[in-house]
Amino acid sequence: LALTSLVVVPGIIFIAVLFGTVGQRIMLASQRASGEVSGQIAENLSGIQVAKAFNREDELAEHLMSLNQKAYRYGFRFMILMTSMQPLMAAIGQFAIAAMLFVAGSLAVGVLPLLSFGDIFLGISLVRGIMFPLLGLSMMATQVQSSLAAMDRVTDVLESKPAITDAPNAVALRPENDGIYFKNVVFEYLKDTPVLKNVTFSINPGETVAIVGHTGAGKTTIAALVNRFYDPKEGAIFIGDQNIRDVQLHSLHHAMSLIPQEPYLFDDTVMENIRYGKPDATDEEIMELCTMIGADEFIEVLANGYSTRVIQSGKNLSAGQRQMITIARTMLANPKILILDEATSRLDAYSESLVQDAQELLFHDRTTVVIAHRLTTIANASRVLVFDHGVLVEQGTIEELLAKNGAFKAVYETYYAHQGIEEITEERLEVARTVVAQQGGVKSEGSESGAAK
Repeated sequence: LALTSLVVVPGIIFIAVLFGTVGQRIMLASQRASGEVSGQIAENLSGIQVAKAFNREDELAEHLMSLNQKAYRYGFRFMILMTSMQPLMAAIGQFAIAAMLFVAGSLAVGVLPLLSFGDIFLGISLVRGIMFPLLGLSMMATQVQSSLAAMDRVTDVLESKPAITDAPNAVALRPENDGIYFKNVVFEYLKDTPVLKNVTFSINPGETVAIVGHTGAGKTTIAALVNRFYDPKEGAIFIGDQNIRDVQLHSLHHAMSLIPQEPYLFDDTVMENIRYGKPDATDEEIMELCTMIGADEFIEVLANGYSTRVIQSGKNLSAGQRQMITIARTMLANPKILILDEATSRLDAYSESLVQDAQELLFHDRTTVVIAHRLTTIANASRVLVFDHGVLVEQGTIEELLAKNGAFKAVYETYYAHQGIEEITEERLEVARTVVAQQGGVKSEGSESGAAK
């Protein structure tokens, strides 16, 4: 009787493994489909204004519905699979009892019966006591195996490692180091598509340098590399005499601040968003700073002033107001190295004029990299680096570069000429042309003497 009852055990194991494997695949597909639905919902909500502006609400709704139906189908399949397993396992248990009754009946009937009816009843009771817990255990194992698919996705996220980490022997950035040096840097986002090509330049400590160029020249990439959001494919980047690969990321980021093109504000009050740059700053210190840069003019007229809550990355504020808060936050951090990536691009002329004096104070005795398409932003730079398709093609003062009639002149006429600037007068340009001509003469004489030697 015991051997008869064990005949169905391989079948139980087979069904448990089969249902578990199929269930795991369906669950994994269901999780992916649910992730697509969640991602599409988030994208639709963030881009709802664009969708309305281009009358695409119906298309977005249909696309979301198709993704939702896909997730529903996978979920429905998984439910059918799990619900069909229970009656199947119950049928196997009943089959085991029926087989046992058949064998036991054969042994109990005859001239010399080997079993009594009491033995048969006892055997069936024992099989039922063992078989049904075994069936329940196999069903539980199947459900656990299917659930591992969802756990795998969570584990992938938890075990993922950042692409940029501290080197094993990384050290803190030394306080005296604040110059920036690029040495033969090559970088690419996509394989065999370089964004920066063998770039070499230096920015001295305390110097303000502007980086200009047409869209796609690699300006924002330079800002990302200095912050070590990425590592270059070739070459090295130094802060002072330290390769940033050998510097602790915490120390590196503590020494510099980046004001990006798109300011990001947290779901908190205006005061706390500014305090993010210096957690131990007092309210009075923050208010004094905002007064200095003129941000207090719009903050104080908000519904709750500095206690006004910022929602959805600043949707209740104008673009200029968000940028002003970002600038205040950066100034509060008081970094040694400052990088502005189109930091004033969203400010109107009045708001920009408010921060000009504050920026001059911020730039003073601080290594500053300015990326901008506004002439007023780069006018105070001691040097300008001109990039074209990832190549550093020119560098010098604004006047020197204009006098050369080269790449910067083309960029100037595209972005800056219509803006006007009082500092660039014809007299200054004439002086610059003379300097450039003299430099050309010196190089020419050097070449002739070298040839004579």
